[in-house]
Amino acid sequence: MSIHRPTALALAIALAAPLAAATDTPLTQLPYTPSLDVQAMDRSVDPCEDLYRFSCGGWMAANPIPADQSRWSVYAKLANDNQRYLWGVLQGLAAQAGGSADQRKLGDYFAACMDEAMRSTLVAPPSAPAPDPQLLRTLALAMAANDAAACRLLAHTGPAAGEAVMRWRLEGPFDSSYSLALVNRELARALHALGHDVTLHSTEGPGDFEASADFLRANPDLAAMHAGAAREDLRALDVQGRNLYPPRVSGMAAPSRLLVQYAWEETGLPAPWVSAFNRHLQGITCTSEHVHKVLRDNGVEVPIAVVGNGIDHWERVQADRSAAFPGKAFRFLHVSSCFPRKGVDVLLAAWGEAFSAFDDVTLLIKTFANPHNTIHEQIEALSRANPRFPDVQVIEDDLDDARL
Repeated sequence: MSIHRPTALALAIALAAPLAAATDTPLTQLPYTPSLDVQAMDRSVDPCEDLYRFSCGGWMAANPIPADQSRWSVYAKLANDNQRYLWGVLQGLAAQAGGSADQRKLGDYFAACMDEAMRSTLVAPPSAPAPDPQLLRTLALAMAANDAAACRLLAHTGPAAGEAVMRWRLEGPFDSSYSLALVNRELARALHALGHDVTLHSTEGPGDFEASADFLRANPDLAAMHAGAAREDLRALDVQGRNLYPPRVSGMAAPSRLLVQYAWEETGLPAPWVSAFNRHLQGITCTSEHVHKVLRDNGVEVPIAVVGNGIDHWERVQADRSAAFPGKAFRFLHVSSCFPRKGVDVLLAAWGEAFSAFDDVTLLIKTFANPHNTIHEQIEALSRANPRFPDVQVIEDDLDDARL
């Protein structure tokens, strides 16, 4: 892979700053932890009493919150391990004499950033005057004002007494069982319930498409929001938010342009996306601290707020107790598209390590057929290689909320 000079410099500087102060040691390889680790469970706990501790109690006992952290999770530990591994890679490149031109650039940049004596001489020589306190105060106030503005915009809790109603337009899929569609329509309903004026526009990364007529008939509240989107002036909006894939963010006209409820599994983010986010958006709401870190690590500069994903829509669902699904006594459920980035190959490998065909367990995978989904081929290959491979059942039928 070719690494251009600005990219190499940015990578070395970004990693050197936190690592210089870190008390951990660099890693030469990433520690392996299976995705389904039975040691992470606490089998002494009754799952009917405390399912979370039954599932995660072992991990929490083995991974107490570090003294310098307010909270800790598998994602925080993974991020820390990744930083330590990148530290080891860069330290190795700095120490080696040979290597490619790109490797030498990375090693040289990292070594220069870690040379505190040289850095102090170049950046802040003893004869240099101290920073202007007024300038520092101005900078701090500007950063605080930016954070306050982001909180007001991204964490708006609804119109209080005497407060103006905000005009929201949400753009993306909303008329199917697709995960983004579920998030978009429930966000629209939640904003409407808070008293805001909300419209829904049917579109996806490649472009606009007609919303399902059957879906609109079955959901008159969303149909009204959809009808309102066809006749509004975008410049008169307060907020225009999109949640679609790929994340197309150009062409919005509202004063406040957001990418909402953004989720991303990988640690890398395509550079064209980063450039588009910085050029066209005023802010991003994302689903987790992991996504927030990925966005920042890849160069996204606009305000970001972590808002999570709500689950209160399930309170409206009456479970279909008559629905029958295959499997043994204890069933684990995985729901995804099974795209390669979802890590189902890792899940299946961990499943085969943790259990066997003699265990009274089943992994239920709810997915759908698509060109990137090779789940059947993966299961067949693993079963051929291991005749004792534990039970896996795949469901590709579209399930309504009651059955799911």
